[in-house]
Amino acid sequence: MNRRRLGRTDLMVSEIGLGALEIGRDWGIVDGDLDKPDEEQAIRVLEHAVRLGINLIDSARAYVLSEERIGNALSLGRIDRDQIILATKAGEHFDEGAGSIYDYSYEAILLSLEESLDLLRTRTVDLMQIHSAPLDVVRAGEAMRALKKAQRAGRCRFVGASFDDPQACLEAISTGDYDTIQISYNLLERETAEPLIAAAARADVGVLIKQPLAQGLLTSKHAHASPHDRGRVAPYLFLEREGQTLAQGALRFVLSNPGVHSVLCGSKRPEHLRANVDAGDGQGLSAAELERVAAVAPEAGSL
Repeated sequence: MNRRRLGRTDLMVSEIGLGALEIGRDWGIVDGDLDKPDEEQAIRVLEHAVRLGINLIDSARAYVLSEERIGNALSLGRIDRDQIILATKAGEHFDEGAGSIYDYSYEAILLSLEESLDLLRTRTVDLMQIHSAPLDVVRAGEAMRALKKAQRAGRCRFVGASFDDPQACLEAISTGDYDTIQISYNLLERETAEPLIAAAARADVGVLIKQPLAQGLLTSKHAHASPHDRGRVAPYLFLEREGQTLAQGALRFVLSNPGVHSVLCGSKRPEHLRANVDAGDGQGLSAAELERVAAVAPEAGSL
């Protein structure tokens, strides 16, 4: 699989990364496939991802069992720490009874990082991110100061954040403190994301993409979606052709943007990884396909 330099970091990341939400937390949007896999199946997903050439694994404290299962895979020797770039996030915890709990205080960020390191069974992570950093957290700078302290102590190599608010993302880039950003970008969410990717490129900030398949809408699962959502997907069905599924076309669209460094894809099943990885073969969309995508009026959406 092709690799790209993650902004100004020295990390060479696989074009397709593994988003580790689904291996640790019940999750499913379009077809109601909510249940997380059991531990053995989750570890098989991790093994298969590495075998296919994925070297970036992105987790979070809010992904419930995800970090623990990655740590177990490492401790059992099922995956090799030297072969992976390990990223996680702090600032959000998830209680399956109460939902998300947010705490971006200095102390909470440092405590969350230490908990992550214990669960992941590693002394340092390659990338530590503020989870869904809102604008007030970026402006306050407290969470980033905590990450910088952890970085100086060797507990993380690089620091960044994931974002749902475009203004927060732009201001984070402008501070010069963030090595990476993580944002949503897909065929259905182009208008908001592309200026952020361009701003990151100018600052040599690494760009990780979440939700490249619009939470399953840009896959065969769109058939189970509401009439409204099926209508949103319909203009892009031309990407489904011989040798390319709709999902692969959607991933190749994202990778056609040179400012993107890795696209995070989640999976609950090892057999589903191969199709995603095949999209990171450097082939990209054809010029004609890109022109047809550009001709579709984008829907401004949340990150």
